[in-house]
Amino acid sequence: MSADWPLHSLSEFIGIKHGFAFKGEFFQSEESSDFLVTPGNFSVGGGFKSDKFKYYDGPVPEDYVLKEGDLVVTMTDLSKQADTLGYSALIPTINGHRLLHNQRVGLVEYKNNELDKNYLYFLLRSTEYRNHVLGGVTGTTVKHTSPTKILSYEFRKPPFETQVEIGRKLITLEYKVDLNRQTNQTLEQIAQAIFKSWFVDFEPTRAKIIAKAQGADPATQELAAQAIICGAITLEQLAELEQSLSTTLQAAINQKLSQQSSTSISADQLIATAALFPNELVESNLTYKPYGWNVGKIQDCCKRVESGGTPKRSESAYWSGDIKWLSSGEVRDVIVLDTKEKITKLGLDKSSAKLWPQGTTVVAMYGATAGQVCLLADEMTANQACCALIPKENYMSYVFLAARRSIEDLAGKASGSAQQNLNKTLVSEHELLLPSVCILEKFELVMSSLIKKWIYNCKENIELSEVRDTLLPKLLSGELTFEAAE
Repeated sequence: MSADWPLHSLSEFIGIKHGFAFKGEFFQSEESSDFLVTPGNFSVGGGFKSDKFKYYDGPVPEDYVLKEGDLVVTMTDLSKQADTLGYSALIPTINGHRLLHNQRVGLVEYKNNELDKNYLYFLLRSTEYRNHVLGGVTGTTVKHTSPTKILSYEFRKPPFETQVEIGRKLITLEYKVDLNRQTNQTLEQIAQAIFKSWFVDFEPTRAKIIAKAQGADPATQELAAQAIICGAITLEQLAELEQSLSTTLQAAINQKLSQQSSTSISADQLIATAALFPNELVESNLTYKPYGWNVGKIQDCCKRVESGGTPKRSESAYWSGDIKWLSSGEVRDVIVLDTKEKITKLGLDKSSAKLWPQGTTVVAMYGATAGQVCLLADEMTANQACCALIPKENYMSYVFLAARRSIEDLAGKASGSAQQNLNKTLVSEHELLLPSVCILEKFELVMSSLIKKWIYNCKENIELSEVRDTLLPKLLSGELTFEAAE
């Protein structure tokens, strides 16, 4: 038990090195080989985020290049609640890039070998440590802590072997969460690649056109489209084929269909899907489109487009219920399963909030997240800064991926000086290609298993994070044995 563990301060075992003040004149908007690690790379509750790098293209002191596995802490926070201040993160490897130790981030340096790194990583994410850091915060708009404050934290140090076991159990959960997160990034890339192939580059139609230009008969033209849809061949490879076109395409298709993947479809589905694509492109106000497809608006794909609402904050009976209530800031999460705040049925009935079904795409309309897009994995309500795209049957995946692809365009339509705003009309009238309903049915069939896996991984990550957060204080305090933790 922790009562039997000796009391120590962090200063006995580690120091904290300040980061370097890299010159702003060398900051880049375009990706470079050097990434600056800033407080924006820390997750709420601790851990590393790889989605908010600043790029740098200037001189770099070698003493300020971080290595994989380095333990860092954030010394500054801009949020009202100092959400990440003092928390720790482990530096990952990002192939082809150096991660630089920027100011406002502290690097943990070890004085001896008495603390296990993984154990320390989680110790610096504990509630007691967090309260210690917040107890010495300086600054109002920008919150600060210091190495002195962090190093003065006192804790009961378990034997080294116990530290290793604690760190091992908790880091195993974290690795699984990271793996799911990486898998979901890959799933979105796959989904967007298929969307782009079908609805932006029109590759199945172009495949038919290329095969026809090579003198292929209609049946072989269909094979060319099938090969593109299942990913057995590229348009460039198709254009280079000269002899035995039909035989070569069928062999490539058979080989691809024999491989298992999250987006594989049966041979019959592939044939039926390819047959739906036109064999001609025509001019349109979107440059070109397949013959018979139309240009319309997002609202043409939706049953309803509507904004949310906020129940009166002064009415306690409207809040702390069991109906999920989404804020525009939470739209940053691509898949939304839960919300920080919840309202009651009375709050729903007495406000302009509306209950939106699972599968609704939501666009944030106000502030820093204007133009951001998420998918609701459960029914929920939202505030007035959110716009719901409630899709028609078989339009869910198309609306979601089309909106995700339009994030920059939607954000570019935001107006306002102090705060960038969209409105429901701008969102609903955003121009969109309207393929045939039959094509969209096939696309929904292809996407459904992929998105289900995506949502499953998100749910599992919530569960794993809850288990980790439950185990963390109990293991650090010695309240829970390793056998019970297993």
